[in-house]
Parts: sequence; C-alpha cells; structure tokens
Amino acid sequence: HRLAFAGHPVELAGVAVAGVGRLIPSDAAIEAAFVLDQGYVHPYSRHETSLVDGGELLPDLLCLAGRPRCCPGRWRFGHIDVGLTQDCLGFAILHVHAVKEVLRLSDDPDKHGQTILRPQPVFRVDLALRVLPPRNGEIRLGDVENLVYQLQEAGVRFGYVSTDSFQSSQLRQNFTTHGIASDKVSLDRTPEHYLAFRDAVEEGRFECYPCPPLRDEMRSLIFYRNLGKVDHPPSGRKDLVDAAAGALSQALKWDFAGGAQAPKVRLTVLGDNVSQASGFRFL
Repeated sequence: HRLAFAGHPVELAGVAVAGVGRLIPSDAAIEAAFVLDQGYVHPYSRHETSLVDGGELLPDLLCLAGRPRCCPGRWRFGHIDVGLTQDCLGFAILHVHAVKEVLRLSDDPDKHGQTILRPQPVFRVDLALRVLPPRNGEIRLGDVENLVYQLQEAGVRFGYVSTDSFQSSQLRQNFTTHGIASDKVSLDRTPEHYLAFRDAVEEGRFECYPCPPLRDEMRSLIFYRNLGKVDHPPSGRKDLVDAAAGALSQALKWDFAGGAQAPKVRLTVLGDNVSQASGFRFL
C-alpha cells in the first residue's frame, strides 16, 4: 500500500501539526473526478434526504429497459455507512467502468526502483446519497433497505452491499434473503480503504456525476499518518466518502472478471502519484 504521506499540513490552534494533512491534497484531482455529462446525473430527486421527506428515486436516469444505462453487464457494489439519530447515513453504489494502465513501482527484487505499467480499475459512481435523520426522529434502516430493493427492481445487479455497523446485522440478513451478498466492513480499523480511494482519485480512476456534498467531504478529509487514521474536521462529515470508499473496496475485492469486459485505455501517471503495488488483484 502507498503509506507515504503527501498532504498539506493541518494547523490546530494555529500550529502546524507534523504527520497530519489532507488525505487528498490536490483540489484539481478532486474537481476532475466529477464528470460533466448530460447523460450522467444524480438519479435521486435530492442529494440529501430523510427518505420520508418526499424525495424519490429517479430510476429512468439510472436504468433503461431493466438494465443500467452505463456498463449494463457489470456488477454493482454498494456500501452503507450507518447513522441513526445524530449522524447522517451515507449510501453509495459504483461499478468498474474501465481499466487503465498506471505506472507502479515494481515489486520484483531484481527491478528495485523501476516502474512498470499495471492494469487498474476505473470506478464510476451510480448513486451517492446522504440520508438525514428526520426531525425528532431517527433514520429507519427499513427505508434504506427498500431503496436498495427499488434499485434492484429497476435493473441494478448487485454483486455486494456492505455495511459498517453491528446495528445493521438484520439489514445484512435481509439483503442475503433477497439474493444480495452482504457483510460488515469497517473502514476505521486501518486506512487501506481510504488509501485505495485516494489512489483512485489522484490517478483519475474515480468518476462521479456532480455531487457537491461528496466533493466537499473529499476536500476536508484529514489523514493522521502517525495514527493510521482518516477523519473529518470537527465540524465536517465523511458519511459519503465512507460509503464511496467502502463500495470501492468491495469492487476491488470481488469484481475480478464478472460481467462485460471493460474497455482498456492507457494512463501514464508520473511524479508523486507513482506508488508501490497496492496488493489488490484485478483481472
């Protein structure tokens, strides 16, 4: 994994703290991740919803004739960052959209320090949604579950939907009953999920329709290198980034050769973006 720190220092009480900085220091890389395409838009009527406020899924923007409009043969991977009362809930779905050849440092002892081209997946977000607790209430996981089933009925073929909390064990069991593989995946134990997400963003391998809440979270994420921890600033959030990074990690783990073959393009990444092999396999 690429554990070398490459972030601008963060100041606490006006004092720069060593080993603490933005997870994704490049604003340009973050902006480039959000694709302006008339046919690629947010498939929900709001970016933030309580799911009981009149917001609704717009399935025709995502699927056509029972199949996803984009890469219909690919599996979709989702992650739910669970929040109930005080915290928001983040829900993201994405798929492997293409494959790019990216420069990596060789792990061959005989080629120490040399770079080689390795195929790496390009991820495209299908949905990134922040769910807010209703006024004087809490998020009902049953409403989130129903949203997943709505997507499934519209034509989304889920390879995996993970959650980050033991509170959602019943939710995972219900998904399994409906033919959706599911398990608990915690993003807080190690930074590997976030580092894989950062690599994808910096190398132009993460794509999303314009989504201001996700963009703002990506800009504010803090990496505590010495602690191996990623967090948001005191007044910030990271529910959507957690959901996107969790979905991305599932796609890396499970989507080796499922679905239609993604188109291959070549990308040469130089300078600070050259990193050691991530350890993930993609076929």
